[in-house]
Amino acid sequence: MPLRGSLAGACLLPGELVLVSDVLEDTRVKRDLVDSLRLRSCVLVPVRRAGDAVGVLKLQSSQPEAFTSTDLRLAEVLAGTVSAGLAEVGEVAARREAEARLRRAQEAGGVGVFSIGLDGNLHATPEFCRLYCLRQRDSYPSTAFEQLIIPEDAHLVSTAATRGNGEAPRDVEYRIRRPDTGELRWIARKGELDYDEAGRPIRFVGVVRDITGQRANRDALAEKERYKSVLLELGNRLRDLTRVAEVTRVVGKVAGTALNASRAGFGRLDATGEHVSIEPDWTAPGQVSVAGDHHFAEYGDFHHGLMWGEPLVIHDAAADPRIASFMLALRPIDVAACADTPLREHGSTVALFFVHDRVPRTWTTQELEFMRAVADRVEVGVARLRAEEWQRLLNHELSHRMNNLFSMLQAVVAQTLRGATDVDEVREVLSRRLIALGKAHDILVGGAAERAPLAAVVREGIGVLEGASERVRVAGPEIEVGAKAALSLALMLHEMTTNAVKYGALSVPDGRVEMSWSIREGDGGPLLRLAWRERGGPPVRLPARKGFGTRLIERGLTGQVGGVLSLDYPPEGVACIVEAPLRNFQDDG
Repeated sequence: MPLRGSLAGACLLPGELVLVSDVLEDTRVKRDLVDSLRLRSCVLVPVRRAGDAVGVLKLQSSQPEAFTSTDLRLAEVLAGTVSAGLAEVGEVAARREAEARLRRAQEAGGVGVFSIGLDGNLHATPEFCRLYCLRQRDSYPSTAFEQLIIPEDAHLVSTAATRGNGEAPRDVEYRIRRPDTGELRWIARKGELDYDEAGRPIRFVGVVRDITGQRANRDALAEKERYKSVLLELGNRLRDLTRVAEVTRVVGKVAGTALNASRAGFGRLDATGEHVSIEPDWTAPGQVSVAGDHHFAEYGDFHHGLMWGEPLVIHDAAADPRIASFMLALRPIDVAACADTPLREHGSTVALFFVHDRVPRTWTTQELEFMRAVADRVEVGVARLRAEEWQRLLNHELSHRMNNLFSMLQAVVAQTLRGATDVDEVREVLSRRLIALGKAHDILVGGAAERAPLAAVVREGIGVLEGASERVRVAGPEIEVGAKAALSLALMLHEMTTNAVKYGALSVPDGRVEMSWSIREGDGGPLLRLAWRERGGPPVRLPARKGFGTRLIERGLTGQVGGVLSLDYPPEGVACIVEAPLRNFQDDG
């Protein structure tokens, strides 16, 4: 073959080292040789004798970018060894130096060299034996190394059959299990077949390197990109969901599948942090759901860390002291490893995202970071849905509350104006009644959506008249009443207080009023009893006629709660008692 215009010539004639990362991009490579030689990348180094280039040492691969500058330097060392081997017989010292140099190069680069004959005997360098954790020997049966390769990668290595028929894989990466520690290691092997003059394979030669670190970095990068893709998909799917149960189920499935786990889900903690209510979860085929209420203490001693915001990471439940003694409870749900990620609100843990596996596993940092990112998306998705649900509830409550208020306003205004002749008096009476109504409404708005404390309603109803509340004793247990009962009660107390200030106990300095309430058991359930009693006022007389105020007292509250009213006028002071079922007072309607 002519040297001019060829890669070999480019190396041999000027005596220079040549590294070709991809022959398809190098014009010096003859295209008709690429396919027949299965050539994509190569290294060429001149072999010298007595200072003159007499040949070329060539390493080639069927993969592009298979060689680096380190490989080029190694090939140069190998070429130097070959050059030394070509020296005249008797140059023993030079040969030994070349061997030592080669050995140092192999050790420095972590490269082992081997040669396997068709008889199955493998000749290996010391570095090769070290990589496979076997004692250094001049030769081994090839099966001594082949049996270290894990079954999943056995198809990647050469065998006696493939070496004999010329089909032995050239450049491969496979895993071995070290015989001393059981550790898995990744090995990169580059090999070539040597042929006799008739073109028949006679040996398989090559080099090996441990690439466990490089492979881990490469796999970690690929895993990171995969998790990014999963999180993007998850965000897109959560955007259109309208129920919390849908969010937790979708998140569980996407995350559980990505992690190849057996179960994943979301749970909310109670105020004590000792119980968790798990939403519908995702499970792998054959696994049971754990949706429902659970007590942490039944499964291990670990909830304190979760409450402080610390993730719970258990690689092997049977060996973890926090959970090992609770395996009897864990076996029915098939939990051998788990990772719980707490979700926090205002400095407290309120929920958790969990992943279970039915077999022990070592959770990687990347997996835990992925779970944290998933938990954040669950938190945002659930918060969005709860905020929308709360907004709908507020809108409904506002509409309901306004309808009630307008109905009450209409009745108050209509009754106040009926038969009125004095505009100023009507203005004053109507103003105070509306203020009483507004005070009661303020209590409802400032507290729960549908209920208000009875004591607050009583104090506001009485306190509309300046100074009246200081002479009224209020007593009774803590009770909440519904919106309609609160408005009616506030109006009734306003009327009672107004009458007491004008004509009754509060019209004189020594007069007092006692407003109390109590609960007793009735045939149909608890009854609430409200009692208004005046003392120390002027002698009381039965009114000659009933105005709106009296009708409001007699019919307003009792009509609202379906109760019984007793309005008496003994000489010592007015007494008004209302009694009705407690449930009617607390009705939110």
